[in-house]
Amino acid sequence: MQKIKSFTTIGLGKTGKIFTYIFKEKLKFDLEYVIDINNGEKEFLNTEILTALPSKINSDLIIISTPDDKIEETINLLNSKNITKKDCIFLHISGALYIKSELNIVSIHPMMSFTNYKNDLKRLASHYFSLQSDKDNLIEVFTPIIKKISENFIIIKGNDKKFFHLASVMINNFSTSLMKSSVEIIKKLNISETDALNMLLPLFEDVFINLKKNQDINKSLTGPIIRNDKKTIDLHLKLLKDNNLNDENAIYLTFFEYITKNFLLLK
Repeated sequence: MQKIKSFTTIGLGKTGKIFTYIFKEKLKFDLEYVIDINNGEKEFLNTEILTALPSKINSDLIIISTPDDKIEETINLLNSKNITKKDCIFLHISGALYIKSELNIVSIHPMMSFTNYKNDLKRLASHYFSLQSDKDNLIEVFTPIIKKISENFIIIKGNDKKFFHLASVMINNFSTSLMKSSVEIIKKLNISETDALNMLLPLFEDVFINLKKNQDINKSLTGPIIRNDKKTIDLHLKLLKDNNLNDENAIYLTFFEYITKNFLLLK
């Protein structure tokens, strides 16, 4: 089995910082280089940040934490320059990207949103990870590594990555957008956005508490649509129309149709 003793990080964004910290401080691998062309920091974890590739990288593992559209380009550049070890492993953290290659490429993706790496480190163990590689030996190498970070992980195929990423983006971005639309409705009463958000956040939390408690999506939905309360639904639609809340009206109708089709018809 291939062994990892040292690593280099290329790209020091939020995920780059998190995984550099984990591999150095938690997993105790030797950090050779941190390379980030655009980073303003002089050092990270007591390691000087390089702004250009060195002439030689002797690390067993290279973590590529660049933007998704630069990951494959970076791996190919390193390979073409012949500055890495022959059996070097390339690890990237993209949720959607699948790179089909003869090179030693593995992907680890935490299903969570990143805001601040120090705070995110505290939350990491409670989130699911996906692990993907076309090479079985790399799955064997990284399975115990992921277990030291989180017990919650799933091994997936390369072509399946986009499904997990799509689902993650929808629950993250769309729920945040739905919160904004609800805030916009309350703002019609001349209530500030901050106050409206604080009013709705406990309800937002209730949604996730109910889902976690029930472990059943179909039993967790509440409200007038699931009760088939037509009088209240008509009141809502009239309110949205009369107040020129056109975007919110479109959202309401879209969810009304979805709930009717996917919840009510199940009863």
